[in-house]
Amino acid sequence: MAKEKVEKQEKKNIKKEKKVKNTNKQSYISEVRSELKKVKWPSKEEMVKYSVAVIVFIVVFGLYFYGLDALFAWISSLVKGLKKKKKEWYVVNTYSGHESKVKEKLEMRAESMGFQDNIFRIIVPEETVKETMKDGSIKEKKKKMFPGYILVEMIMTDEAWYIVRNTPGVTGFIGSSGKGAKPTPLKPQEIDKILANMGMTRMDVDKELTVGTKVSIVDGPFKGMEGTIDSLDIEHSTLTVLIDLFGQETPVEVELFQVSALN
Repeated sequence: MAKEKVEKQEKKNIKKEKKVKNTNKQSYISEVRSELKKVKWPSKEEMVKYSVAVIVFIVVFGLYFYGLDALFAWISSLVKGLKKKKKEWYVVNTYSGHESKVKEKLEMRAESMGFQDNIFRIIVPEETVKETMKDGSIKEKKKKMFPGYILVEMIMTDEAWYIVRNTPGVTGFIGSSGKGAKPTPLKPQEIDKILANMGMTRMDVDKELTVGTKVSIVDGPFKGMEGTIDSLDIEHSTLTVLIDLFGQETPVEVELFQVSALN
């Protein structure tokens, strides 16, 4: 009997718990409905108004950041443009035997396209060699130093680079890793040796290097020092520069490739 009473009591407790839970759920739902009724939902006109405001906000800020990005890009390009680019010598690969024709075509393209201020001297490296004939006489003959190559003095811009590499007969630049990378110019000492063999010099001596011109020594034991040209020996590609050494004006002899004219 006692067991049956306990079971009946447990069943009554379970029913009470379920009833309480159901009551709580109904109460919660009623409260939620009541709160939702209190909420003032926007009308259709207000929804349109708010949506337009959000869209305008997004567009305005989008244009603002786009403008900032364009401004920074313009400033960056301006700064790059302000950096003075100097003319340097580059090695250009051509079809062997067509060096002179490529030289002529490139000169014509530079002139017709108005790029004389970016593309300067174009040289087919040659040297004079003496050849002994069958009759014992000696005859001088021009011989190409680097068959299949020409030297181009230029300021490396995207436009000048395009003009050179798209000239008929040109197969590419030497010193470029490809994939749109700009080529590496010849070092001053490298081009000076080549030009010296041709009786030429890297610099325009009449304009860039004259007695009294201020120069910076960029190579050799006096690297980093500045001075004034005292004398020039174009035949041997050397010059004498007066520099301040231990508080005294001292003449030192340097090679052409070891100096750079100061603006």
